[in-house]
Amino acid sequence: SWAVITGAASAVGQEAAKALSQKGFNLVIIDRDQRRLEALTRSLDGDVRRPPKVNSGMPNALPARKDPPPEPPAGQKEAALQPGEQAASQKFVTWGARAPKKPQRQILPLVVDLGRSGAGERIAMELRSAALPVDVLIHAAAQAEVGPHLEVSLGAERQMLESGLIESVALTKSVTIDMVRRGRGRVGFLSSIAAKGACPRAAVYGASRAFIDSYAKALHYELAGTGVGVTTVHGSMRPSTANALDLTQGLALPGRHTRQQLSEAQQVAAALVDTTLAGGMSRTVGLFNRIYEAGVSVMPPNLQMFFAEFAWRPVMGDPRAYMRRGAPEPEPSLLPPPRA
Repeated sequence: SWAVITGAASAVGQEAAKALSQKGFNLVIIDRDQRRLEALTRSLDGDVRRPPKVNSGMPNALPARKDPPPEPPAGQKEAALQPGEQAASQKFVTWGARAPKKPQRQILPLVVDLGRSGAGERIAMELRSAALPVDVLIHAAAQAEVGPHLEVSLGAERQMLESGLIESVALTKSVTIDMVRRGRGRVGFLSSIAAKGACPRAAVYGASRAFIDSYAKALHYELAGTGVGVTTVHGSMRPSTANALDLTQGLALPGRHTRQQLSEAQQVAAALVDTTLAGGMSRTVGLFNRIYEAGVSVMPPNLQMFFAEFAWRPVMGDPRAYMRRGAPEPEPSLLPPPRA
């Protein structure tokens, strides 16, 4: 069985890949960071597989290991062994093996930026060309552009929406069609507690997580009885540094990872993998997140947004500073001036 993990070089993605490997899955690991993807590939115990050559525009994947030497004809092979070993040799696939070897997992690394248009469909083409029966698809890729909405660049927000919405939906649709045909499969989305309510200073990011939450639940309902389950796991939206979000959202922090951050990433990854394989619809990780989730349904909107804004404070600094200095000056209009 094969499991596909997007955002595999992120903290949660790495832990999810390790957990799925330990459960016996072959892996397709996808990320835009080639250096970190190489490091993850080396840390996993498996044979690196070369991707098929298809005209998809896909960047080259990591170099594969050398293929083993071809097996000699049966007569030569048996002649090379002692009489007592000839019968035993028939049980092993490896040429000249004296003892059985533990089968290694196969790993197919793909360096792909899901923030580029058409990336989801190109990944699906690669999987079909390689004839890989994908039983598990884990979306751990995450990108967050946070700040006062009028100050965040539209280009950054567009890339975030491409990666988190458009290309994730395209890949999910293609892989899920094959799963339904085979009558089995699991899809898991790493989301955020930001999906549960409006998020000032992270308006587009919060809305994108709400989209994924609604999309995954609707798909879970639609596919009931097909053998395919769709799961959403909500991690923390608590920032942990002055310039990056918490690792539990699947985002890479610059610099060193603290023990607490890695522990949280492991917890979220374990919940993501276990809940996805069990076919659950949704799960929220962390006591504070569950309290916030329960409170959203009863809190007045302004109070809910106050708490959400407070959660972003370590990233945004003083959220009232923006209001004090005022909105940026608008760009000159291209429209003709109104008539008098």
